[in-house]
Amino acid sequence: MMRRRIRLTDHLGRDATVWMVPCRPRIFRRYRSESGEDVRSVQRMKATSTTHPESLMSRYVDPTDFARALITLDPEIDIERTGRMVEFSERVWVDGEGNPIYVPKMEEVRKDRSGQAIERRPRRVRHGNLLPHAAPVWSGVLMPRQAVVTRYELAQAWQLMHGNTLEFDFLWGLTQWLDQQGCMALVGRGATGRDPLIMHRGAKPCLGSLDGRIFGEGMRLVLYLARGELGHKGPRGNHGED
Repeated sequence: MMRRRIRLTDHLGRDATVWMVPCRPRIFRRYRSESGEDVRSVQRMKATSTTHPESLMSRYVDPTDFARALITLDPEIDIERTGRMVEFSERVWVDGEGNPIYVPKMEEVRKDRSGQAIERRPRRVRHGNLLPHAAPVWSGVLMPRQAVVTRYELAQAWQLMHGNTLEFDFLWGLTQWLDQQGCMALVGRGATGRDPLIMHRGAKPCLGSLDGRIFGEGMRLVLYLARGELGHKGPRGNHGED
């Protein structure tokens, strides 16, 4: 089971580093054939640089010529290579014509609601911020549970768990307070505690919402991560109601 550590600050200004455990652990299944042998997955070659659909479309600009070539010439199949097992492979970046790029330039493309590109800029590698050196700031933003579910694109759920009695006291107090409020708290980073969370180096920013509930003598504290708002590509920071 994959676990992570995250540093949090509660409504009282206390901070602690606790465990993050995925709510849906991975289930490893074994598949067998009719004869009882283990089935394994293999990679096979589907297309080459000359039989790839984009390469074919650049060669046959006219759709009619393209369709006629597919019927008569079968240019999409390389008889010698298609279907061959691939054991070791490396990723190679190519341009629109299928030629390899030796020094690729990565860019971030921002798009509007209709999918049109509005800005291009060099890709910035973000570093993970789950374990900052200084204690994070309590955002103070509370949101109704229904508003979070209907407003954000929830992608992951991590249950927060303790590893010692001090962490248990921290999580119990925070869970009790959230359960009394009946709301979810925005968990973030930055000077205001409202900037997105980044799970690890190179990961996409996520919006964190913390939900706490008490069940008798038990508790459940779950951190929900959203990729962004529904209808909007990418996370937005500094939002919500105080």
